[in-house]
Amino acid sequence: MHRKIYKEDPNHTMKGSFLSDEAYLQVLDGLVIVCTDCAIMEHGKKGFWLAKRNVLPMKGLWMIGGRRKAGESPAESMARCFLRETQCAIAPTSSLP
Repeated sequence: MHRKIYKEDPNHTMKGSFLSDEAYLQVLDGLVIVCTDCAIMEHGKKGFWLAKRNVLPMKGLWMIGGRRKAGESPAESMARCFLRETQCAIAPTSSLP
């Protein structure tokens, strides 16, 4: 796998503009605050199932997950991400954290 190294530009300066409080609150409402990851575990057994991701940018990794959308519960986020990555639908039940 080819890895890239990113370095902060030492000459970068912040521009002197700011959002109004109202605009800032609107932006915060639309930002992803957390991500969710999931693995399938068999109840009563020591172990879990792994599934390879099918989509970029994390294609080939063994944990399923991604960004949690605004207003989405953790269970809904995991079900959506799992479907996207594996094409397998799981029910977003309350037994999920």
